[in-house]
Amino acid sequence: MAALVAIVFAVAIPATASAATYCVHVSGSCLPGEIDEGSDLQGALTAANGTGADDQVKVGMGSYAGPFVYAGAGGPAQITGVGPGTILNAAPTNGVTVLNVSNAGSRVENLHIDVPVGNSSMANFGLALSGGTADRVFVQVANSPPFNVAGVNLINATFRNGSVLGPMPAMAPSSIFIDGIVGGGTNLIEDSTIHIDNAVDVSGGGSLRRLDLQARVGGQLQSETSGGGSGSYLIDDSLWQSQPGAADDFVVGLLIACGGSSNMQATARNTTLLDNAPLGSPMTAACNAPNKTTAIDVSSTIALGGNRLVSSTGGGMATTLNLAYSDFDPAKLLTLGSGAINPGVGNVNVVPGFAGATDFHLVPGSPLIDIGDPAGLAPGESPVDFGGGPRIQNGTGACSGPRRDIGAYEAAGIPVAASCTPASIIKKCKKHKKKHKRSAAGAKKKKKCKTHKKKR
Repeated sequence: MAALVAIVFAVAIPATASAATYCVHVSGSCLPGEIDEGSDLQGALTAANGTGADDQVKVGMGSYAGPFVYAGAGGPAQITGVGPGTILNAAPTNGVTVLNVSNAGSRVENLHIDVPVGNSSMANFGLALSGGTADRVFVQVANSPPFNVAGVNLINATFRNGSVLGPMPAMAPSSIFIDGIVGGGTNLIEDSTIHIDNAVDVSGGGSLRRLDLQARVGGQLQSETSGGGSGSYLIDDSLWQSQPGAADDFVVGLLIACGGSSNMQATARNTTLLDNAPLGSPMTAACNAPNKTTAIDVSSTIALGGNRLVSSTGGGMATTLNLAYSDFDPAKLLTLGSGAINPGVGNVNVVPGFAGATDFHLVPGSPLIDIGDPAGLAPGESPVDFGGGPRIQNGTGACSGPRRDIGAYEAAGIPVAASCTPASIIKKCKKHKKKHKRSAAGAKKKKKCKTHKKKR
């Protein structure tokens, strides 16, 4: 009976199809071997989803009206445009996602998405990615949306080398959320520009690295574990500036909060947080969930402006904000409830010495060069700074060798002075030189003796 069942299943399962390349275009033609879908992008996605193979959907220059869905049942797909000239959009409507991709192995790359506005209680999204990777995807959120809107929705996914741009009012109406990237689970967001009212608002866990955030709220990170997140975050080598004209007190660079299903643990290293508003906070740790805690370890970070650095708690057990090797004003430390702020070693309160009003590189001679955390790179830490240069260089030429700077940028390394050669090595070299000199003199004398003896 078991053998018969095996035979039936063998007959029922079709042979795996070979991968195909679908070509979508407004004008022009396809390459030999590609399946020509004309301008029907959804048709190409539907066909790719039905093959059971890892297919490619190539989208040419032009504008394509969605919404579009790739369900992912047929295996991963690679959806590739030709750059900003490949534009995906949708008609102004409610509760629409322009491109929705659900597959852990799929990739969306090299295209532009315009997020439509709506007017009901259903939010609109540009890209929704459940699993998979978005690389070089550029999302534009329309000005003055009448209801909630977000550029990207990530669930256990990666967004890199892209941007989300949109309106940045001094304070969005309380009934409207204008978000750059939202999501849950464990996400990786890196090497991207996010300029919008609320830049990153995610729950679960993950990593944020080398991000350019210009927003009223830079990173609002919560530990809720829906989607499989761990409640832990790493934030490295990133820059936040409060948006121009921000005037409300809910202006914050990093807001780290516990969730009802998990404690929060976050680590922020080599970030530059600049609050240009009179009120607000470069950094806040908070916890309102019963029996939960929040802890954030901050090192080698610049936290300037606003009127406070805050550790607070509501219904939670406690919040803890640990600060070390960082530049901030200790007069702005504020704790509420059972919150605690622990200034550790190596902190300073100095003018950073930026290269300009909008250039946050450290100039030569900056007091923040080579005074960051003296430890080496931690496991999983970015090996490059916000600008892509090597992290941990000897920026002063000190004999002690390389040490990281404070802030998102690492100053360029300079040669170590000759006087830094250890005395033991100098002594050894002198001894070797003296011995070599004696040896050379002896050989010369011996040669001279041989010549004299030969003459006789």
